[in-house]
Amino acid sequence: GSGPVCTTCRSGSVLYNNHCLNGNGLSSSSPMEGCHVANEVGMGSGVVWVRSNAGRVYQTYCFNSDNTNGWTSAYGGGWEVVWTQMGGYNLPNAARSNRNLRNSPNVNGALVFPDIRNASGRPTQRPQMSAAMHERGTQGGMQWMKFMAKIQNNVLRGQDAAMLTFPSNFGLLSLFQGNEARTYCKLMPGQVSLHVNGLPMGQTTYLKIQGNSVGFANQRLDRCGQPANNVMNTVGQSTWTRIADTNTDNAVRHMITYVDAATGRDSSRCNYCCWGCDGWREMIVWAVRPTPSS
Repeated sequence: GSGPVCTTCRSGSVLYNNHCLNGNGLSSSSPMEGCHVANEVGMGSGVVWVRSNAGRVYQTYCFNSDNTNGWTSAYGGGWEVVWTQMGGYNLPNAARSNRNLRNSPNVNGALVFPDIRNASGRPTQRPQMSAAMHERGTQGGMQWMKFMAKIQNNVLRGQDAAMLTFPSNFGLLSLFQGNEARTYCKLMPGQVSLHVNGLPMGQTTYLKIQGNSVGFANQRLDRCGQPANNVMNTVGQSTWTRIADTNTDNAVRHMITYVDAATGRDSSRCNYCCWGCDGWREMIVWAVRPTPSS
């Protein structure tokens, strides 16, 4: 951990910004315990060497401050960026499917954190998934940030941040389903809560499955037979707005993935628009951190 403020450290620890750490994150021989530690000791956003719970050492991009590459967060820092994706109605050939990214050989190094200040830049259209996704995605007790940006004719038109908080007994990867040709509600092993742009949007114990689409039970479209205190409800509750309609609960039903197995525009879609919206595209960046202790 970050430990108390100090000026000297015991053998085996390193001093960084008046904190004794197990590693300073500057090399593979001195990894930090995670981006949350880098944030605690005042390290800025950037590439850091970390060690996973399983003991694997790798480089990752830590989002530790607001306005990094044009992105902002209402939830502070300590985020490890593990997944970037492009999609939307105006991108027929721009991305790979989420399933393909999970099952292909993954990069071991840090992902390129896209710069949305230059929304037309080609690096922002390169889909990526870190090998660390398979470790972080199975861990319980984590928070997952879904950074979202809407771009029209290469001009950034808005961004939002949805944060999912998981209980200790399951993680994000368990929510991906097989290629199913049916629509149903599925009970999760615990309750997941949602915040959008810093505001609470409810919680639920139910997934909404529509073939390759995975999201959560919500107030307007997919109640799954649940009372108001066990569904997510975003409509009129936050500054998150869509392009073609006002029903952000339509994005909650696709929060995890729109069409998991399809490439192109469907790989990341429905955060802002599901159909139509000529000239628009969407970008998402998933990042993860341990749930801070209260």
